[in-house]
Amino acid sequence: MIRQDVLRTFPEMQYFQQEDVRDKLTDILFCYARENEQLLYKQGMHELLAPIVFILHCDHQAFQHASETASPSAEMKSLLNPEFHEHDAYAMFSQLMETAEPWFSSFEREVRKGKDEVMTSIPFARPQDAGPSVAIVTKVNRIQDQLVKKHDIELHMHLNRLEIAPQIYGM
Repeated sequence: MIRQDVLRTFPEMQYFQQEDVRDKLTDILFCYARENEQLLYKQGMHELLAPIVFILHCDHQAFQHASETASPSAEMKSLLNPEFHEHDAYAMFSQLMETAEPWFSSFEREVRKGKDEVMTSIPFARPQDAGPSVAIVTKVNRIQDQLVKKHDIELHMHLNRLEIAPQIYGM
């Protein structure tokens, strides 16, 4: 399931089509799932991890370019060492998940006529694919469709034009 989601990660960006990047995302998510057996891997975690990996990559690239014209300190060399890119991404993702874990633990309620509620876990489903209610999707849709639209119509139109799902930037 992890690999399937990783293969669909930001398909419009060439960076995420590289096999070594896909392997890195898969490895980080697999290790996180093994370390957090109460949560495991849930669909959507790859969308939180991908920007972290990309930003770290960009930081390392910028550091390499800056190092060509300046002499960085030993601390900076250690801090931005590309050998630890995967380790850094894992640590940052783990920290982020301390806050985001409840979003992935939320449940979709499927109400069946005349029967008890059935709880199924479908975190971060796209609104068009989701059933009656997914907590985080419902919240971020409300933020985009009501609050952002009311307070910053230009931003609202821009996000809609780019077709950015609210759960992506809402996190």
